[in-house]
Amino acid sequence: MLRTLFSAFVVCATFFIFSHPVLASDAPAMPCKMYWGPLHEPVLKKGTPEYKFRTRIKEGAQATGINLCGQYTFLSIEFTGPFQINFVVNRETGTVYPAPASETGVRFSVDDNVVVYNPRDPDYDIPGVEPPVTQFFVWTGKKFEEQTHPIDPDILESITPQVMEEWCTSRPDEPGCASE
Repeated sequence: MLRTLFSAFVVCATFFIFSHPVLASDAPAMPCKMYWGPLHEPVLKKGTPEYKFRTRIKEGAQATGINLCGQYTFLSIEFTGPFQINFVVNRETGTVYPAPASETGVRFSVDDNVVVYNPRDPDYDIPGVEPPVTQFFVWTGKKFEEQTHPIDPDILESITPQVMEEWCTSRPDEPGCASE
């Protein structure tokens, strides 16, 4: 019973923390097609890294629904300390993909394909401890690609204000980030 209660807590906490919309992307940001069909359960194959987490992936997918780029479920499995293993489930096919691990969480949206890893949050800064580097990844539909090059200023205008703020906070000298 304790295991079931713990699993339910993890699923609920994961849904709450990781379903809040925030992002968009730089260069290869793609418009997301919305999938309206039945939500397929995760397909987990023995011998794959995700198979080790099959129970948490299945429970998370059941509880969360689509929360990334119109047809995917982004799931985080938290461990003791600041560390999460992440997966993406294609809800149209059930295919499960590994995602980069994160230290202090992620932000993403159902509307676009960008995931911000380790977003800065001054409320959680610890004096004397360097916060993890904020990273921007674009979901291609099969894998994540880290975005390290400058964002096209035209694209900056089309992304959400929260993402623009994240990007410009971590890269203040980028074109389009000059303060007024």
